[in-house]
Amino acid sequence: MFSQAVVRSLNDKNALLQKQLENVVREANGEISLLNNKTAELERDLELERRKTRELQDASRDREKEYQKLKVRQIRISSPTDLINYNDRQLAHDKFKRRALLAPHPAGAGHEGLSSFGHTNDDQQQQKQQRPLGMHMGNTTVNLGAVVGGMETNGASHDFLLGASSCLIYSSSLRSRERRSSTAP
Repeated sequence: MFSQAVVRSLNDKNALLQKQLENVVREANGEISLLNNKTAELERDLELERRKTRELQDASRDREKEYQKLKVRQIRISSPTDLINYNDRQLAHDKFKRRALLAPHPAGAGHEGLSSFGHTNDDQQQQKQQRPLGMHMGNTTVNLGAVVGGMETNGASHDFLLGASSCLIYSSSLRSRERRSSTAP
């Protein structure tokens, strides 16, 4: 009887340990399958990243080739004779613009009527008498002739001159309108 009780107790403990072992093996197999799934997912991500890297490397190579082509073109254009020709053309263009802006207007040479900007010649003569030719900047007047004269020595761009002359024309047309509206009944 005592031996039967010991055998029964050992069998119960063995069955309990067998169940625990099965649970541990099942949990371990579940973790292994999760890890295998994660490994497969990481391998897919790695392959995707490798593909992206290859595409970026190809794009970088293409850009480098384009850059080298542009660099070669720039070197061809930047030869000393090309620079001299460009500078000569730029100087000629600047001189032409200065002549066009500073030359007396043929329609305004003592004739009555409207000039090309829509002002009467009398209005223009009054404006010239009231202020010097220039661009107003706050309380000071910038002499447009001095700016143009300095362009040749400084090598300034003709774009500044065009901007300054358009500001002068616009401001003179506004003053003329103000004068007409203040003198109108």
